[in-house]
Amino acid sequence: MNAAATLESWFRELPGAYLHPDIRISYSPEAAGHWQAKAAIEAGTRLVVVPHSLAFSHLNALVDDAYPVFKQQRVALGVEITGFFYLMLQYLHRESSFWKHYLEALPKPEDQHTTPLWFDNADDESWLADTDAAYTAQKRREAYLGQYDTGVTVLRKAGIDRSSLTWDLFRWAVTMYTSRSFSSRSIAPQDSKYWAAYKSGTGGSRQAVLLDLSHASADDRNFSVLFPVIDSANHTVDSKVDWTFDPGRFSLATVDSIQANVEVNNNYGPKGNDELLLGYGFCIPNNPNDTVMLTLKPPSEELQTHLRSSHAGYFDASKQWDGEKATFKLRRLPSHFERAEHVFNELPVPLLELLTLIIPSERGLPFQTVPDTLGYLLLPDSPGRQYLPFIARMIVTSLAPKLQKLQAQTLQLPAKPQSVKQAQAKIYRDGQIEITTSTMHALRGFLRSLRPAHKASRDANGQAGVKLLLPDDVVPQNGPLERVTHSSDISRRADPLSSGGNILTLDEILFVSGLPRSVLLEFLAGIEANANTSNVTELRHAGWEEDVWVLFLCYMWLSSSGNPATSLAWMEALAAEYNPATTIEDASPQANNAKDQDSSDLMSVVRQAVGSRGGDGNNVWEDERWSEGFIAGFGGKVLQHQGFAMMVTNEDGEEEQRLVVYLHGA
Repeated sequence: MNAAATLESWFRELPGAYLHPDIRISYSPEAAGHWQAKAAIEAGTRLVVVPHSLAFSHLNALVDDAYPVFKQQRVALGVEITGFFYLMLQYLHRESSFWKHYLEALPKPEDQHTTPLWFDNADDESWLADTDAAYTAQKRREAYLGQYDTGVTVLRKAGIDRSSLTWDLFRWAVTMYTSRSFSSRSIAPQDSKYWAAYKSGTGGSRQAVLLDLSHASADDRNFSVLFPVIDSANHTVDSKVDWTFDPGRFSLATVDSIQANVEVNNNYGPKGNDELLLGYGFCIPNNPNDTVMLTLKPPSEELQTHLRSSHAGYFDASKQWDGEKATFKLRRLPSHFERAEHVFNELPVPLLELLTLIIPSERGLPFQTVPDTLGYLLLPDSPGRQYLPFIARMIVTSLAPKLQKLQAQTLQLPAKPQSVKQAQAKIYRDGQIEITTSTMHALRGFLRSLRPAHKASRDANGQAGVKLLLPDDVVPQNGPLERVTHSSDISRRADPLSSGGNILTLDEILFVSGLPRSVLLEFLAGIEANANTSNVTELRHAGWEEDVWVLFLCYMWLSSSGNPATSLAWMEALAAEYNPATTIEDASPQANNAKDQDSSDLMSVVRQAVGSRGGDGNNVWEDERWSEGFIAGFGGKVLQHQGFAMMVTNEDGEEEQRLVVYLHGA
C-alpha cells in the first residue's frame, strides 16, 4: 500500500474524522498527492471533516512532554520557529509519532521543491530577477536563516542533537507550512480564552490540554495549522467549496456537483501568482487574481503631516513614511473597457485617494480627503476629474522603470526554462510583464482619449505641417496665415462639463483657443517680432515651444479676465486653480535662479513685442499687469504642473513626441 492509501486508511479509522466514501487520496507524478472521485457526488455534499485533535501546530509542541524545551523557551523561540522545529523533530522520529502516516505522505525533504526558498543557483534566481517576488524571496530567506540559527542554538543548549537538524530539513518544514497550512482561526475558541492543544496519552489516545492565550499578542494568536488529509487537495481558482469552522472540527463541502473519475480540488482563495509561487511553489497561467506591486515615493513633508493623523497606516512606529505600507497591488485588467476612463474603476481606491492628495500638494494647493474617491474623480460634474490625466501619468511613470527592467532581464534568459522551478518562475514573470504592460497601455489609452480627433489635429497643423491654420472667423485678409475649413471635431468653446478636458499641442491650442482674430494675430505678431517667425514648426525646432506656451497662457488670461465676452471655460478652470491675480504684484517670483532667469527672459520678449507694435495702448502685450512674477507664477506653473511630453500622431500618421498641456474644459 502506498503512502497516500495508507494515509487514507489511517484517517478513516480515527475518531471524529470523516472522508466521503467516494473520495480517494491518490498520488501521481504530475498532480502529486490529490483527491479523486470514484463516483459522482452531488452539490452541497460534505467531503471531509478533520477534528482538532488531528491538527498540527506549535501548540502541540508546547504540551509535548518529550520536548519540554519548546515550553521552557517559548519566548526565545517564538511561534514560527517552534512550529518549524517541532515538525522537523516529528519527521525525524516519525516511526513513534502520532502523525506517522501523515508525515510519510508528505513530500520528502529530498524531493524537488519549487518555492524560491529552494532557488539555490544563479540560473534559477535569474528567472525571478527584477520581479516583485525577487525582493520578498530574498528577505524571507534572510529571515528564515536567522530563525534556523536561533532554533539550532536553543535546541543544542537543551541537549538535543543538532546533527540531523539541517538547513534543508528546516526549509522543508517551512515549505510544508507555507504550502499546506491554514489560519489559526480554524481552531480558535469561540466562547473561551482557552485554546485546545492535543498530545498523545496512554494507549495512544489524544488528550486535550487547555492553553490560556488571552495574554499573548495578536501575532502569537495568528499562526499556521496543518490539517491532515484536508491539505491533500490541490488548488484551482474555479473550484467552489465551502469551509466550515465548527467547534472542535474543520470541514469542507463541495458547492458544485462532482463528476465521477475526476480530480476533486480545493480553492485556497483569491491568490495571485506571487503568493502561490512564494508559498506553494506553483503558478497559474493567466491567473485572474494576479497582481503587480506599485510603490509610491514619499510625498511632501506638508502632506505627510496631514496624513499622520488621517492615514496613520502609511507610517511606521516612529511615524516615518514606510514605503512598504504605501505599496499597492495592481490587478489584472479586463481585456476591453467600454470607456477609457473605466480603467480607474479597476485600480486600488487607496492608491487613487493618495494620489488625489499628492497632486494638489505638489502644486502648492489646498488638499483634503474626500469621502468618495471614485465619485470625486469620475462623476461628470466633479472637480476631481481634472486630476485623472495626472494620476494616469504618475502611475505610468512609476511603472515604466519596472517594465524596462523586467523586459531587459527577460532578454538575457534562455529561450526555455531548464527546470520545473524555472518553468513556474517563467509563468510568474510573464504575468508581471503582461499586467504591467496592460495597465500602462490602458492608462495611456485614457490619455489618448483626451486628444483631439486625428482629422482635427491634421487640420490644425496643416498638410505640410509648416504653417498654422486657423478657422474661418480668425483668418486675416492678408498675412502669413492660411485659410482652412473649421473642423467640428474641435470646438472653440468647449463645455467643461461635457468635454471634461483635452490634451493639446501648441498648434492645437492656438487653433481652438477661442481668441478673437485680432487678439490672436497680435499675439503671433509679438512672437514673430522676437523669433522672426510665427510658424509653429519652426518655433519648435528653434526651441521656442515652452516659452510660447507660457506666454500664450498669460496672454489668454490677460485678454479674457474681466471680460465676459471673451471668457473661456478652460481659462476659468486654470484661473480658479492657479489664481493668476495674486501673482500680478509679484515683481520677483519665488522660484529658483534658473526660473528667475526664464521669467526675466520672457519679460524681455514682452517688451520686444510691445516695441514692435509701436505702443498704441490697445494691445495685450502692453498690459501693465505683465511681470516676471505673473509669468512664472501663472504661465510657468501651469506648464510645470499640467504640461508633459507625449507621443502624438503627426500629419504623416506617424508617432512623435510633443510637449502637450492638459486643459480642463478645453
